[in-house]
Amino acid sequence: MAQAESVAMARDQWNLAEVTRRLEEAGLVVFDSGRVVHRDGLQREGRLLTVSGAPVEIYIYDNAAERRADMATLDTVPDRRVVLGAPPPPRFIITNNLIAVLLTRNELLVERASNALLARHLGG
Repeated sequence: MAQAESVAMARDQWNLAEVTRRLEEAGLVVFDSGRVVHRDGLQREGRLLTVSGAPVEIYIYDNAAERRADMATLDTVPDRRVVLGAPPPPRFIITNNLIAVLLTRNELLVERASNALLARHLGG
């Protein structure tokens, strides 16, 4: 385990390497585009990953309090009606200092990614 990963685990803090590792351990294919992304309602810039073919925005904060403050006005329950030709609604995974935004209609992928990222804080 790399030093950055072990420090993140000891502090119970996410970093990009730990997010990638957890998703890959869940059997998902992760590609880091290296692109910076921005989401309305968040001040922090994120990183765009592709996870098993779906775009996933990753926002990592210094701590959970900073994450909570930044997302105070973020609508995490968007309209889920299916509109032909419209992009999929964002699906949020929020834990400790991490916000992951999945942009997919694939419910199995959402479940697998959620399980991978939430299990760490549920005793996994």
